[in-house]
Amino acid sequence: MLMPKRVKHRKQQRGRMGGSATRGAELAFGDFGLKALEPGWVTNTQIEPRVSRSTAMSSVAGRCGSGSSRQARDREARRDPHGQRQGQSRILGCGRETGRILFELEGITAQLANEALRLGASKLPIKTKIVHRQEY
Repeated sequence: MLMPKRVKHRKQQRGRMGGSATRGAELAFGDFGLKALEPGWVTNTQIEPRVSRSTAMSSVAGRCGSGSSRQARDREARRDPHGQRQGQSRILGCGRETGRILFELEGITAQLANEALRLGASKLPIKTKIVHRQEY
């Protein structure tokens, strides 16, 4: 079968996730953060949905703090249930390696930050750890 030499948009392969992060492994914007302890896929609905991580963290932190997400939805994965029509199954996500900072918070107390990040971590499919700026 002949394949074209160049295509306009090439599908990105999933690849293998191994090793630890060299970039994005330290807090940059906030005082508290959530660090990944294992590699894995984090989908778009697990990063920023209305009912998941952002809502859980902001309900605890209230209006007094500010948070930032350090993830880019840079990979696309497709999953179709059996018997579904084609073309309706795109899932944006990002692969995360060990040691990457996922979310950061600042401007709130340590007790509130721990509670907010604990709730946010429960919505993610990978093991995480809460880190503070004093740990560096």
